[in-house]
Amino acid sequence: MQMYKLSAGDTGYEVLLTRTQAKHMLALWGSQYDINNCTPDNPIVSPSGYSRLELVYMAEVQEEVAVAKARHYA
Repeated sequence: MQMYKLSAGDTGYEVLLTRTQAKHMLALWGSQYDINNCTPDNPIVSPSGYSRLELVYMAEVQEEVAVAKARHYA
């Protein structure tokens, strides 16, 4: 599981996005942006330079499976 933070300039507005939502956001910015280039150390900045998208959380697949199993048996 991966979570991305979308920030809007200096407004203080931030929202967490799933990988799918972040990919859709990048598609609106243009085809030159690739979600795989977005890392904690290398955020993607919008064409206007106003917004930025950064990877803020990445869980191991095994962790997701363990959580799903715990929910199933709870």
